[in-house]
Amino acid sequence: MLNFSSQIYNKILNLAVNSNSVAHCRDYPFFAFNRQKLSFPEIQKYLQEKFKDSSLLYNLYIHFPFCRNRCTFCKYYSEILSKPQIIDDYLDALKEELKLYRTDFSNVKLTSLFIGGGTPTILSEKQIGRFFDVLHNFFWVNKRTQITIEGTPETIKKNLVRRFSEAGVTLLSIGVQSFNDNILRKINRTHSVKDVFRASNLIRNNGIKYFGIDLIIGLPGETFTSYQKTIARALELSPDFIECFLLTLGGDTKIKNRSKITNLDRVIRLFKNELSKEGYCLSWKGNFAMFFKQGINHEALNQHLAGIGSGRVISCLGFGARASSHFFNMAYRNTYGVNKYIQQNKKNHLPPIFYGQRLNNRDLKRKYIISQIGYYRQIDKNIYYNIFNSSIEKDFKEEINHLKQKKIVMEANSRLLWHLDEHEMGHNAFFLHALKYWYDPKYIHRLIKEYNI
Repeated sequence: MLNFSSQIYNKILNLAVNSNSVAHCRDYPFFAFNRQKLSFPEIQKYLQEKFKDSSLLYNLYIHFPFCRNRCTFCKYYSEILSKPQIIDDYLDALKEELKLYRTDFSNVKLTSLFIGGGTPTILSEKQIGRFFDVLHNFFWVNKRTQITIEGTPETIKKNLVRRFSEAGVTLLSIGVQSFNDNILRKINRTHSVKDVFRASNLIRNNGIKYFGIDLIIGLPGETFTSYQKTIARALELSPDFIECFLLTLGGDTKIKNRSKITNLDRVIRLFKNELSKEGYCLSWKGNFAMFFKQGINHEALNQHLAGIGSGRVISCLGFGARASSHFFNMAYRNTYGVNKYIQQNKKNHLPPIFYGQRLNNRDLKRKYIISQIGYYRQIDKNIYYNIFNSSIEKDFKEEINHLKQKKIVMEANSRLLWHLDEHEMGHNAFFLHALKYWYDPKYIHRLIKEYNI
């Protein structure tokens, strides 16, 4: 804790921003900072042993890194779709990757599947069918498995939605980002506000149980008045949930400056106040806020995050190009981009190259703490003890006492509560908090050495 100078911390923050890693600030430790290779046989053996336990709780993430254009705010890995055939090749490569593990994934019920990107809704009906054939061939998917997919308004078509519904998709989220057509054009979105309402009707009327939208706070050109209009239009849609993200600069993001509004805390409070007036409840109080309608079981709605606040620890297994896994005490990332992924998996039948590491018990505690603060701004001391069989105030006495003295942490009813301003829960500021107080000094020493900081 605070073992290094402010200059060192800020240099590491800049490294995280420039490498796109800061967008994963709730994860621990950062993959972009880890140049340590993990052998495929080690991962394979680990998964084979884990999946012998049929009571295992886990989530699945599949990455479809294809888009028709690149949005200026995006910092995640994707490729511009040049021809539909590459998606078929990618599906072949995905199937080959799953074969290479020689692991009986179907021995364990799948809690949830998140299909992300990229833009997964650019798949054709036939490609959707192929993907779900692969899914069912390797995994135990049942009626209780939550299947979530994200997409863009202009790609939502009636037949596509019906096909997703038939395949068992329970939640479809579309990236609206703003209800201002001028701003949408500036950030290189290809949809209009009219497309949003059209897509909403198609999703609601063709078998999808839950419908949600994403909005971004901080886009250039937005004003306090435009945010008020965005909230009003969002309420017209009446989605089951609304996710509000704080714009993160750096890395592959082409936007260089946020909205000229100086008080983003006021804007974030506006969203919270106005949406709560209309019956929306705040679920996550972390680096982004999620609002869900009263009467909706938000834990069922978000099984891919189950365990973060419930006292259970459910891990996520990722497949596809550049996909990451946080699977119990193994954390690793596929290093291949799309072309290399297809070449090695489909054509050469060779496993991917992974960067990552095994996490010790101390690492798992730090990881849990960062996720709790990042999503909920609080830690239940009793739940922590039940998970780790130790006291958080004993394990991290110096850190907790220091934060209490600074009035950042307060205690109420066996809970440690973090009092941070809204903007301090954005990616950059939150990463700096995690780095200063919760990162093991050994990782920081490694960064200083590897990156000549």
